[in-house]
Amino acid sequence: MVRQQTEKSILTEEKFYIDKTSELEQALKEYSCVYLEGAAASGKTTAVRMLCKKQENIPVLTVSAGKETLDEYSGKIFSFREKNAQTENQNGWIVVEDFPGTLSGKEEKLFLSLISQISSEERLILEGREELPEVFLDFLWKGKLQLLPQEILRLSREEVVRLSGERNSFLNPSELYETTGGWAGCVDLLLRMTSRSSSHTGMCHSVQHILQKFEVQDYLEQEILQKLQPKEKEIFQYMEFCPTVQRGFSAARCQKDAGSSSEERIVDTLLSKSSVEENPSV
Repeated sequence: MVRQQTEKSILTEEKFYIDKTSELEQALKEYSCVYLEGAAASGKTTAVRMLCKKQENIPVLTVSAGKETLDEYSGKIFSFREKNAQTENQNGWIVVEDFPGTLSGKEEKLFLSLISQISSEERLILEGREELPEVFLDFLWKGKLQLLPQEILRLSREEVVRLSGERNSFLNPSELYETTGGWAGCVDLLLRMTSRSSSHTGMCHSVQHILQKFEVQDYLEQEILQKLQPKEKEIFQYMEFCPTVQRGFSAARCQKDAGSSSEERIVDTLLSKSSVEENPSV
């Protein structure tokens, strides 16, 4: 009974996500600024919001660099820090969602200044889908900023099994893990669609069957494929995989088809944004 309660305690009451905040929390104890890199639907925003909810008596500001204009979100950040300074509350947290992979001159100037100014009591969390922009590497080397990859957000086999049981899904949890690679957003969607209390009860139990449904295909298109960079979409045509569906393929073949070192790097970036693992048998 105690074990069952302990296992359920690490699931969020809202969407039954596994709490994946431990490494992010540890990083924020050691660094004032953290860059959390993760593709769309990898679970980074959920993890950050979970962690922010745990912070009692700490003011948190969340802005979106993708949905708000530079003037809008920079103004909010300035006002937030100014207000905290006036109240002698120096431990505020600032979360910037949808951090741009390519910065304009004004954006670059803003964030270079912000990271430089962040005090040891403040915390700055940057959430981005792309690699850390080169202009910020000096902060990384000097220990002013810590980089966290999306691998820390992926669900383990045991966690997928636990979530499957909690959602009362009719899917085979091992097949679900093998197919999604523990990709949080995809796991959550498939489990919600296959709960025994859902309209899909009694239908085919195959994960591959569920993946062909319109709702899932639309999710993959809107939440993942449409958020790739233009060149990534082009290279994607050479590949025989979908970012959240594990179909083994030859990375060497993709690189040969791409034909240049710059495109090989894009292939690597696409792999980092997916749950695909190279299948040596291909």
